[in-house]
Amino acid sequence: MEGGSEPVDWQRHYVDLLFERAPHGVLVITMNRPERANAMDARLHDEIGRVWRDVDADPAVAVAIITGAGNAFSSGGEVGTFDIDGTSPSW
Repeated sequence: MEGGSEPVDWQRHYVDLLFERAPHGVLVITMNRPERANAMDARLHDEIGRVWRDVDADPAVAVAIITGAGNAFSSGGEVGTFDIDGTSPSW
């Protein structure tokens, strides 16, 4: 994503993550699959992997907090969403 001194426009780069900027450089990241108890399918797995590089590149973020929408942080991996060889479908 973009680097430099401007804050990143997070939401346009992610589908299953929501972002809220809080005071003092805090970025709240919410896994947004409450209908599946935030189970990690291939897309969410990819987004979680990418988001930390993007957090590191955003000079406006001092700390990131990750949470889950709904009643669960995450129920874990969503069985059946990864191919047998460990690859995932392209999104």
